[in-house]
Amino acid sequence: MPQENGLNHYIMFKPSQLLPFFNNINTQHLWLGYSGGLDSHVLLHALVELITTQQFNIALTQLHAIHINHGWSQHASAWDQHCRQVCYDLNVDYRSLTINAKAENGESPEAYAREARYAALTNFINEYDLLLTAHQQDDQAETLLVQLLRGSGIKGLASMPQLTPFAKGWHLRPLLAVTRDDLLAYAKQQQLKWIEDESNANTRYTRNFLRHTILPALKQRWPQVNATLARVAEHCAEAAALLDELAQEDLAKIRGTQPNTLSCSALLQLSESRQKNILRYWFTQLNCEIPSTAQLQHILQDVLNSKEDACPKVVWQHKALRRYQDNLYLTDNIDLHNPDVMYEWDLKTPLFIPPIGTLTAILKPAQGIRADIHQLGKLTIRFRQDGERCHPIGRQGSHPLKKLFQEWQVPPWQRDQIPLLYCDDQLAAVIGYCLCEPFANKNNKTGWLVEIT
Repeated sequence: MPQENGLNHYIMFKPSQLLPFFNNINTQHLWLGYSGGLDSHVLLHALVELITTQQFNIALTQLHAIHINHGWSQHASAWDQHCRQVCYDLNVDYRSLTINAKAENGESPEAYAREARYAALTNFINEYDLLLTAHQQDDQAETLLVQLLRGSGIKGLASMPQLTPFAKGWHLRPLLAVTRDDLLAYAKQQQLKWIEDESNANTRYTRNFLRHTILPALKQRWPQVNATLARVAEHCAEAAALLDELAQEDLAKIRGTQPNTLSCSALLQLSESRQKNILRYWFTQLNCEIPSTAQLQHILQDVLNSKEDACPKVVWQHKALRRYQDNLYLTDNIDLHNPDVMYEWDLKTPLFIPPIGTLTAILKPAQGIRADIHQLGKLTIRFRQDGERCHPIGRQGSHPLKKLFQEWQVPPWQRDQIPLLYCDDQLAAVIGYCLCEPFANKNNKTGWLVEIT
């Protein structure tokens, strides 16, 4: 423990330490993830202290505490009641949520519960709102060790950031530089009463094993190990930010010819390390889980270096990376629609076709399909079977649909999913691509404009 004037003591946490985090933030509401444990109780108490002493320019009515019941403990109801009473005594708005935090077989209970918590909290955070969580320095050290043991890269080792976008607002962790001992000293001085979750002693969970077994052993040799590990996380966060800056510069130079694609030939001009860095950054920008090291290597070796007429695919989670010509596409890995299915459609009501989307037809002047198409025959939505021909408006004669798809640079995996509007057995429109003679609206008359959403 730190010493001053020869006396052992804790460097006690002070509420004023929170002020720098809020001085330049314009916020409407503060939403505190409140478990009732030591850390979140101290943070709640400190926020109330700042607000009631007018050190913080926000009304008490703008502070809300959200308690989440995971349903894991037999004491859950008692904890809920305890948290409710604390907030009542402090005159703080209290919300209580019960979530399903039971992990499926093979899933980490901790990770599953964390994702379920944040999914529930997302519903509360509006624009200019802040989600506050009471993660502290010891939590940061544990997170770094967890990521290290998983073999994570720089971004993983950066652990928990201080401030990140969350839902429509932001997620702030204002206690990351504060130790648990500091918080404990404050709680004792203020005579706070908090919840001790019995599951925190269960070393079956990775974090608890590190907290109760590994870190105490490390502290015997290196007393400041938590602060050291937290500093390592800061260094990794800086390095990760630099890698993102490099990826942004590289990404601007290797955009593909289609929206949200990358150019394979441009990627191959860079070093392998930069290729990996760009791909990781690109996946993150598209809200996609980063593939494993083996999958990433597979992408570099077998997708980037494939022939342009090949259609390689790498699948992970619910995503698929594909190549068509020189472009890399990231798509959802969903069950494909059965192209043998045919739908009757009157154009007057929306037509939902899973998983493709909803077809909607709207009457517009001088656009789309001729309005009297119903009088020409029965209307159906079909899909490519092979051998179809189309006579696009404004072009001479009919053309194989396959050749038109190639001309329009439609990737092969999308072609069987494009709705085709037929009038009896004549192709009237390739939805989203072209209208066919003699069904196109002409002479400024009203016509059906068909869209897919």
